[in-house]
Amino acid sequence: MKTNLYILIAFLMEIGMLVGCSADGIPEKRDEVLPDGLTYIRFGVEAASDQGADENTLHNLTVLQFDLDESVTDVTEQDKSLCVTARYLRNPEPETDADGGAKGYYLIGLKASTKDTQYLVFIANTGSMFQDYKGTLGDFKALTIPFDQKTNNGENQLMLGAGYVPVKGVDDEQTHPVILKRLVAQIHFNYTKKLEVTEARFTPISLRLRNVPKVLKYADGITEATDYPEKTSENFTDYTSIIDKIEEGFTWYIPQNVRTAAADGSYDDDFRTYVELSGIYEAPNMQDQLVTYKFYPGKDDHYNVSRNYSYEMLPVVGGVNSFDANVSTRNLTVSPSANCFVVAPEAGSEVTFDPHDSPGTDVAGTEIVYADQVIENQYSRIADVRPVWQTAENLIDVIFADGLVRVVPNAKGIDGNALIAAYATDNTTILWSWHIWVTPYAKVLDGTGTNGIYTPRQIAIIIRMSGWIVTWAP
Repeated sequence: MKTNLYILIAFLMEIGMLVGCSADGIPEKRDEVLPDGLTYIRFGVEAASDQGADENTLHNLTVLQFDLDESVTDVTEQDKSLCVTARYLRNPEPETDADGGAKGYYLIGLKASTKDTQYLVFIANTGSMFQDYKGTLGDFKALTIPFDQKTNNGENQLMLGAGYVPVKGVDDEQTHPVILKRLVAQIHFNYTKKLEVTEARFTPISLRLRNVPKVLKYADGITEATDYPEKTSENFTDYTSIIDKIEEGFTWYIPQNVRTAAADGSYDDDFRTYVELSGIYEAPNMQDQLVTYKFYPGKDDHYNVSRNYSYEMLPVVGGVNSFDANVSTRNLTVSPSANCFVVAPEAGSEVTFDPHDSPGTDVAGTEIVYADQVIENQYSRIADVRPVWQTAENLIDVIFADGLVRVVPNAKGIDGNALIAAYATDNTTILWSWHIWVTPYAKVLDGTGTNGIYTPRQIAIIIRMSGWIVTWAP
């Protein structure tokens, strides 16, 4: 029995020697006699990003070894290759000499192969997500990462590098260079004002990134795309508006959006990523204008937004340029915030309001704070505003754009009621709602009408006879 126990312990020690790894992914046994099947490879790992981006810190590093030789050129066969080793470096530090000086390379234990080369993928800043990865190269390339402007920032940039390296069963003293590149593009936007009209003012109300690819694929860091993602509405989204601190600028990190020329040689498809800045322009002797500017980060490169690039956008707002196709304007009157609005069913009667402004004082004891319902930090939580119900078909039309809600009633004299609501990004959660009363007496109620003056009692009779639903506020 005792002899069998010694044999078992010896066997377990040998297994531990073969597979045991330190927290940094390097075999624990580090002397001149290497464990069978393992070999040390030296890598000079550095992060590189074009156009001066500086988010290059390696918080952690994972190395995936795929049993794939460089001689295999068929992509289908390449994608069948299995991952035979996964090494996770929690806090990667280069090797040091006896005096503590950095040697400029990382020493990583990989599985020796009889093939000339092995395909290695280096992934920075994904945490321990892949430390036990056992899938194929094709499986890895198909993995996606959902993106959101609130969670993807410059603090922990995802970077990737890949290439073929000989992994033999002997010590390799050559240092193999590895260049890590960001899987995303950086778009930094910060405008300045230089208004051409004396005493004019521009007040920003919404800053938004539009036509953004929804997800990122790890394959983006392995293969160079020429037309990606596919230009369909299912693959793109518009980020919700930034409504606070707009004048301080903002930086987004997004997946690449690249394209090839259309049949007519143009690159101006409907899915070009752009920054939309909206605000109120006020100038003497003219009605207030809602002005919206479009800025394209990849305009000088066929509107492509490429991974590992930084796009510095520093436009100057000079005023309302009606000759610029990327500038749109309309006359604007913003109504004070409320929970109920009254409009007349006739041409030219509409109401525009800012859904981010509180319609009143929060009711104590309800634990509902209006600002928390529609705003998160500097971001709008509102993805859309649309009717929940209306008492007649096409009673009203609702447009949510430029950070404002615009309610346009029918012009056919049809009266009734509607409920409109602000929806979150999941397109189902209602954040807040407003009642819209469509009545020919709208101008009488707000004091601008000419068809007589009605007492509150007469208005109440009209409401009862018409069957309208109205919520009165004190």
